Amino acid sequence: MPERIPPEAIISIRGLTVEFRVARGILTAVDNVDLDVYRGEVLGLAGESGCGKSVLAHAILKLVDPNGYIKSGKILFRGKTDVLSLPQDELRRFRWKNAAVVFQGAQNALNPVMRTSEHFLDTFLSHDKETGKEEIFSKSSNLIEEMRLDSSRVLRMFPHEMSGGMKQRTISALSLLLDPEFLILDEPTSSLDVFPPPP
Repeated sequence: MPERIPPEAIISIRGLTVEFRVARGILTAVDNVDLDVYRGEVLGLAGESGCGKSVLAHAILKLVDPNGYIKSGKILFRGKTDVLSLPQDELRRFRWKNAAVVFQGAQNALNPVMRTSEHFLDTFLSHDKETGKEEIFSKSSNLIEEMRLDSSRVLRMFPHEMSGGMKQRTISALSLLLDPEFLILDEPTSSLDVFPPPP
């Protein structure tokens, strides 16, 4: 009997198994997972530390640690595209444009020799070379402001000039830059201070 993929599901995972080579043999971090995420749905995964939540998040974008590998399974985007079968150039387009992720401790993802504005510009132009810089900076500024940061200040800063929380918020804004249809958040608020609600 063929697998039933719900037509409204934006991501369908079938039989996903991820393993790691460790000193004592093979460690199965994700074991035969089936999961559907629907358009407009907010789905949370709960579990103890080390149970495989982050590994699953990485695997959805085919970003597995060098010591690990995807043993089996399919990850279907909109029921058609198998992410695990995409060639490297298409996989790169899929990331950010169709699906984006904010990892735990994502502030380390910023290039230390690039200003924040350059991160936003470089990310956008690597996927869309038709949009003008003014429009890109306007959108970047709005996203940073939505993260409750001063965009006029933050866009000029290098990563070492920002606190950990500022960098985490900047990465969160960056993940939304290309309007991805599917967003993965892996404890994105773990390094943030609690702000009072806006007036």
